[in-house]
Amino acid sequence: MQYLLIISHDNLFAPTETLIQDIGAWIKKMERRGVRVYGNPLRPPGEATTVRVRKGKMVLTKGPFAKSKEKMCAYELIECSGTEEAIEVASQHPMAKVATIEVRPVCRLTERLDCWTFLDVILHFGGERMGNLGNVGIFFAGFFGGLGIFFGGCAFLWWCALYRKTNLSKQAESK
Repeated sequence: MQYLLIISHDNLFAPTETLIQDIGAWIKKMERRGVRVYGNPLRPPGEATTVRVRKGKMVLTKGPFAKSKEKMCAYELIECSGTEEAIEVASQHPMAKVATIEVRPVCRLTERLDCWTFLDVILHFGGERMGNLGNVGIFFAGFFGGLGIFFGGCAFLWWCALYRKTNLSKQAESK
């Protein structure tokens, strides 16, 4: 299973040459062990741009998406047999001694749709975003696996009918 190590530090953090060398040694060790997939440090948060699309309009904000004392400064994608191994790998990272490392399991939608609750799916694909019904059909087709074409198609048709009925009701109320 893959895990993302989200490495964060506060504004007082300053890397030393020794720390940078220790990180390089950790990278080599984890690559030899076969657990490190990829990773990099990030540019400072002030160089970030946050992108949001609300009601069809793009909203850009300079800086990180959240104001916090700790800022994400690097990431590592690792492949481990389970959470215990991922935590052990993270604990060996030199940044664990001077910063914070969050160990987050990666959800591969092609393998594990249970990472999203059904409510999350409805909120993501439904509501005001119903303009693109094709995504809903594709989602349901994948969600139902081998019988996805049949069940996904049925769910898609049901979803379209519900959406149409809701819109017709709203149009009738507005007249």
